[in-house]
Amino acid sequence: MTEPQPAAKRIKRHPPPLDDVETFLRRFVAFPSESAAVAVTLWAAHAHVVHGGENSPRLALLSPEPGSGKTRVLEVLELLVPRPLSTVQCKCGSDLPQRLPPADASDG
Repeated sequence: MTEPQPAAKRIKRHPPPLDDVETFLRRFVAFPSESAAVAVTLWAAHAHVVHGGENSPRLALLSPEPGSGKTRVLEVLELLVPRPLSTVQCKCGSDLPQRLPPADASDG
């Protein structure tokens, strides 16, 4: 009987293009954990297919410490996502879809 592998060894890494995105992000951002880097990488990829679904997760960069890198993450993500739109300290997102321009078939 084989011993179970730790979860970290069982997790498959994302495809090579996403590895490149993660490498780019890590070049400019010091993430607090491996999972934070993976989450931001997947969120950047998600931004390219968001119009294919009905719901979309928000990316929350939370830290009470000034200078922790929240703004740097947003600056780097602006280079990776289509049509970046900053909603820092947005109180209510219910009118956000009305403010977004309609999706263009050529986006993506």
